[in-house]
Amino acid sequence: MRKIGTVANRELADRFVDYLLTEGIDARIDADDDQWVIWAVEEDTLVVARESLENFIEHPNDARFQGHASRAKTVRKEKQSKIERARRNYREGRNIWRPGVSSTARRAPITVALIAVCVAVALWTSMGSDQQAADPLSFVTQRHIEADPEWDMTDPASALTDVRTGEVWRLVTPIFLHFGPLHLIFNMMWLHQLGGQIERRKGRTKYILIVLALAVFSNLAQALVARHPFFGGMSGVVYGLFGFIWMKVRFDPGDGFFITRNTVVLMMIWFVVCFLPGFGVANGGHAGGLLLGAAMGYISSTQR
Repeated sequence: MRKIGTVANRELADRFVDYLLTEGIDARIDADDDQWVIWAVEEDTLVVARESLENFIEHPNDARFQGHASRAKTVRKEKQSKIERARRNYREGRNIWRPGVSSTARRAPITVALIAVCVAVALWTSMGSDQQAADPLSFVTQRHIEADPEWDMTDPASALTDVRTGEVWRLVTPIFLHFGPLHLIFNMMWLHQLGGQIERRKGRTKYILIVLALAVFSNLAQALVARHPFFGGMSGVVYGLFGFIWMKVRFDPGDGFFITRNTVVLMMIWFVVCFLPGFGVANGGHAGGLLLGAAMGYISSTQR
């Protein structure tokens, strides 16, 4: 918090803080000897708040500073209601991994189904090492690569070879391929936590559409930047789900989504680390998923 200024008595302080609240500026009051100190909660509102205080001190009885108590009371109730909803969601989030508290299979069946498919594909393809088994789900089939000695994954026409022939499912299915136990486990852990939250809050239909959009966009992004045609994993979708929830928490906290600051820091650190030399991961998919997910979350937050 930053100090806005002081006023002579509590009645004036309350009236000014009520006015600020109706203008979208959150402020607090503290007693200091024979004066009352007013603090801005958000630093980026400080300049406007100080200008308003100067006008208030010069013209405390001006009509624009009068009659805001009732509206301010309503705003405070709305804020408190949002805080309570966020707290309920936090308690629910803490119980996600506790057996017997809530049934993920019952409340988030699409997320469970996605996890089941990923595990089954991982077993079927021997964690992606069986190229023949993985070929039907790959973005580009091995036969096209072998048939064209000049085939170039960096060429959009080559990258979309199979999709252009009608095999449009390949825009989505690489998300089910995983290359190693850790790759699978960490993606499924985040899918369970983030995807389950969105499915419960937004419903199955919207959740399916979000996952499909993220899958297509992240796979296309990876295909257009990759040096190798064989890629896969749920991480692009996971970063999109993370971006969606991050924006909802930031711009629409009343919608009930929850994510910790530590989770945001961890996800962004890993996002950056993966770009370092020696990390053979789908950075294009991560970036594409995060970009689209954040955009969808922000748009959803502004359309309430």
